[in-house]
Amino acid sequence: MERMRDALTRYRRVLGVLWWAATVGALTTVLPGESGVSGVGPVVGMLVAVLLAHRQERRALGVTAGELAALERRLRTGEAPTDPQHRRAMRELVDGRLTRTAHWKPALVVLVLCTAGATVPAALVAGPWWALGYALFAGACLGVFAVASSRARGGLLRMRDLLAKAPPDVPPPGPVPPLPRTPVDPRHP
Repeated sequence: MERMRDALTRYRRVLGVLWWAATVGALTTVLPGESGVSGVGPVVGMLVAVLLAHRQERRALGVTAGELAALERRLRTGEAPTDPQHRRAMRELVDGRLTRTAHWKPALVVLVLCTAGATVPAALVAGPWWALGYALFAGACLGVFAVASSRARGGLLRMRDLLAKAPPDVPPPGPVPPLPRTPVDPRHP
């Protein structure tokens, strides 16, 4: 499982293909008359957003895709890096993600309101059974989102606390010098 996570962290395009396949599978299951091409738009949009965010994060930290995958692995396992440059990069990664996820609870409330706003017209148009099924599915998805975001934010806060307890040979947080560049395989930037 860990190798798969590392590969999906390194190669975001593979993740996009998997998203597209899941979307096409869900659409053909729910709407058997629709073609799989109708799911391309949202998936391409999600893929572009993820790729841009991944590239922006990687450039801001000054690391390669492999180094970012290693930092994310350490973040998942909860172990702080010992190398001073990697500690600084991890501090920047954690601080940036905490900043971007600062308003996750209001965002979840907005998602709940949007879901409720979509369920009521569905009940009026498609019938109560379809609306009940939609509401149960949406509620389960929102529950998974709430639990996953809470766990991820907790992991970020724990890592921030771990990094605050710096060993004596690590300088305090400050401007981050770029990590030494490692040779990059031109086929996988």
